[in-house]
Amino acid sequence: MGHGTPDWWGAEPTETIYGIQDVGELAVRLGSIDTFDRRGNVMYLTSFEDGLGRWAAYTSGTGAVAVISAATARSGAYSVKLQGGSDAGKYAEIVSLFAYPKLSKFGLEVSFTVEADLQYVEIDFLLFDGTDQYEADVRYDQDNSRLQYKNAAGVWTNIITGLALMENPSCFHTLKLVIDGDLLEFFYVLLDDQEASLAGQGMLSTASPGSPGLGVYIYAYSDAGKNGKSYVDDIIITQNEP
Repeated sequence: MGHGTPDWWGAEPTETIYGIQDVGELAVRLGSIDTFDRRGNVMYLTSFEDGLGRWAAYTSGTGAVAVISAATARSGAYSVKLQGGSDAGKYAEIVSLFAYPKLSKFGLEVSFTVEADLQYVEIDFLLFDGTDQYEADVRYDQDNSRLQYKNAAGVWTNIITGLALMENPSCFHTLKLVIDGDLLEFFYVLLDDQEASLAGQGMLSTASPGSPGLGVYIYAYSDAGKNGKSYVDDIIITQNEP
């Protein structure tokens, strides 16, 4: 008895379906949060459906909070509400640490909302090698409509200007930063439909004796005298970025 399928199998025309040729597309259809940019191999992801879990929360200033919220979400039912203080440091942040990985190009993707009283949303991606820390920091400057990175001298430097992100708690913008762990440099950054190369730009290095690892820090800074907030959701860390 013959086995297998006819030569034309899978190529015949259909009216209502189409074969999936990308397993990433299959994963998204089954509910994966990895929908914005599928390059790289996922090391870690969370949509905060089970709470903050491994994330520690810190705040500075009157009225600052960093809590799980059901007010809005990019996926699932929950996000993290980061509401900066009206004075002092004016921020709310969440932090998580990860074991030291085999070095490659790493990606950090974060989705967030913005509003008028917000000053910055900042993501910091740190690599600790046991002697020094190498810091890749990127921020969206809401007050000045620009995306910036912190260069090797510790100076905030423009990447993209003239941005006008929608200010609405139901509209999540997605920022992805990719760094080269071997060269200890930035590689590129994505923000919604915008992309910019940062290849060759070194990361800020400072002495940091201790255990090696990765650190992820996500901040929302408020305008002075306000309690500006950002809802953060769908954090993804990748390795082996092309």
